[in-house]
Amino acid sequence: MTKDEPNLSIDDQVTLARQGGGIAVLPWRSQLDLSGPDRVKFLDGQCTQDVAARGLHQSGYGFLLEPKGQVVTDLEFLVLEDRLALEVPAERKDTLTGWLSRFLLLSDAELVDRDQAIRTLMAVGPRAEAALTADQPLDPEADGAVLELGGVSVVARRDHTCGPFGWSLRVPSGAVDAVIQTTGLQRISDGAVEVMRVESGRPRFGSASVRRGSF
Repeated sequence: MTKDEPNLSIDDQVTLARQGGGIAVLPWRSQLDLSGPDRVKFLDGQCTQDVAARGLHQSGYGFLLEPKGQVVTDLEFLVLEDRLALEVPAERKDTLTGWLSRFLLLSDAELVDRDQAIRTLMAVGPRAEAALTADQPLDPEADGAVLELGGVSVVARRDHTCGPFGWSLRVPSGAVDAVIQTTGLQRISDGAVEVMRVESGRPRFGSASVRRGSF
């Protein structure tokens, strides 16, 4: 737990988030961009989700499969105007980029690692959406948006890793504290998010719990 996180037990942090709201920095999520004219067609051919059916600011959760059906990784994606924003388990990023690099040369698409410039935050709890979108109403058909928080542009996407009230945020590395302060949500640890992930039944590919065969 860092000095910026509450001096609370993990259980108390989970209770705080579920009853109101909390926000955490997630070091175990990696961010990538898929750009280029063929980006939708390319990912559609690799992913179990129907990427082509998603419109602007709509998202999906699916799996990348090898030809014989073996899972490369799971991933989340959000359709933006000029790119697809991809989010994958950090433990699977190298495997994912290695796999996709085999095919990118045959397509007019480019995969960009965003981990140096972007930090992943997770906002959870029944107050999370209001805290993020109070002055920026969302399109009812959208799963995400580009929001202005803390003076910077933040890509926000609905995320069900911890249950029904979650949002994943792409935040510029130097603006994490400003964004957290702007939301007004209580800072919690990534350990509290991990507990909520396990209790909600969402697997985390590459983690020890998944290797042991339990979530």
